Amino acid sequence: MDGPEDAASRGAAVNRLRRELDAVYAGSAQTDPVLGGMQDVVLRHRIPRRPADDLIRGMAMDVGAVRYRTFDDLLLYCYRAAGTVGLMMAHLMNVRDAGALRHAADLGIAMQLTNICRDVAEDERRGRVYLPQELLGGVGLPSHAGELCPAAVSEVLRRADAFYRSGDAGLGHLPFRCAVAIRAARLIYADIGRVIARRGFDVSAGRAVVSRGRKLWLLARAVFGTWARLIVPTRVTLPSETSS
Repeated sequence: MDGPEDAASRGAAVNRLRRELDAVYAGSAQTDPVLGGMQDVVLRHRIPRRPADDLIRGMAMDVGAVRYRTFDDLLLYCYRAAGTVGLMMAHLMNVRDAGALRHAADLGIAMQLTNICRDVAEDERRGRVYLPQELLGGVGLPSHAGELCPAAVSEVLRRADAFYRSGDAGLGHLPFRCAVAIRAARLIYADIGRVIARRGFDVSAGRAVVSRGRKLWLLARAVFGTWARLIVPTRVTLPSETSS
């Protein structure tokens, strides 16, 4: 959760969001145009409340200092912070198949794992260490972890790949134009991991970015890949079906 730097202000912001979400789902008239617009979208697309509640729970996990002991702990955060967004977006696109929703959540998780690997140094300065301690040998901060930090980033990105593959399997449930947009975002986000790997997983090398030319190339791939998938669908293994 970005925003106010002090924990008290962030906590107050989370509590305010909870109250606003209560009002939106209660169906009461909204004077705030933003909340009114959200209420209209929620009602028209029948978006369940659970993902929104879980998203706010993810924001609450960012209120104080962040430390995660295991990779499963990190996955819970990633689901709440981004998997929930995938679920809500799927409902916006009128996708309600249980399997497709699982793939949508997995794609959000994959992108959040990549985001964490991109921002290790920046997050550490904010008191947030998302890389699991089990991958850092119990060392408190990545900058003090020597060779363990690049190895941890490499491992998190490796595991993210399985979630990306699961996300790919859900794209066939989307309308063509939506699928192209989501596939392009997926390819560009995954490419951040390629940039990080090219740097030797050095978290101090600055924020990894994908060039404009590369983004255009990946967009073209998204168009072709979506079209090709309509013709030859393939099965993609879920992350839970692979060994870690």
